[in-house]
Amino acid sequence: MYVLAPTKLVVGGIGESCVLLTPTFARFAKSIGGIVKVGAVDLTAEPTLLARLGIRDPNPAGVWLIRPTSLVERNRLSSAVRLPPRDRPTTEQDILDFLEKEIPYAGSAVRSEEAFRAWSQEHQSHPRLLLVTNKPRVPLLYKALSVAFDQVRFGAARHTRETDPIYRKFRLQGVPGLLWFPPGPLTRAPELYDGEFTRKGIADFLTNAVPFHGRFVQDRASLDRFLIRNAERPKVLLVTPIRATPLTP
Repeated sequence: MYVLAPTKLVVGGIGESCVLLTPTFARFAKSIGGIVKVGAVDLTAEPTLLARLGIRDPNPAGVWLIRPTSLVERNRLSSAVRLPPRDRPTTEQDILDFLEKEIPYAGSAVRSEEAFRAWSQEHQSHPRLLLVTNKPRVPLLYKALSVAFDQVRFGAARHTRETDPIYRKFRLQGVPGLLWFPPGPLTRAPELYDGEFTRKGIADFLTNAVPFHGRFVQDRASLDRFLIRNAERPKVLLVTPIRATPLTP
């Protein structure tokens, strides 16, 4: 059960409690719009699962968020955190509130035009994605993407009087709006994302938008050329059925 790659949401129960949890998570999985994949597991049937996930609680039944290793090391966080137990049944809103709190935003807050220029210049060696929104908080979808796509630098600007120059400069027609900036200085207009605001839609866009500075090996002849070119240098070859180069592992 996965919140997003590579973060996991583990729903654990023992026997009957695991069965009783399932309808809530079935509804939650449907309502979350593809950001998460949710399920339940009987921990008595998977005795080694807890150790693999870093859960060491002697009474592990409940909802656990498993953070990716890179995030744990970078922010000195625990690898597993549990939704606080309540004296009532867990609701879908309880899980959403839990994820909103525990999934971090691996990007920057852009609060003015000056802050936008500073953010863009600081990260000009990377591709950048800027969200312009009217929400007071960064949406869960955008937070999840910022963790999963660490090759991209994320920014979020709430549409206010201070950020209105950004809105007008790039001629946004409404909010939310997503602006894509390729690596380099701001010498040309960004690309406006016009797809659906879903994890799959934005993830597919990012995968295709990030430039691939390598070579596609399509047959034996192109493989030989790849191996012979700069023969003294080490090489990495990714074998995948996906034609577009995957952006994340």
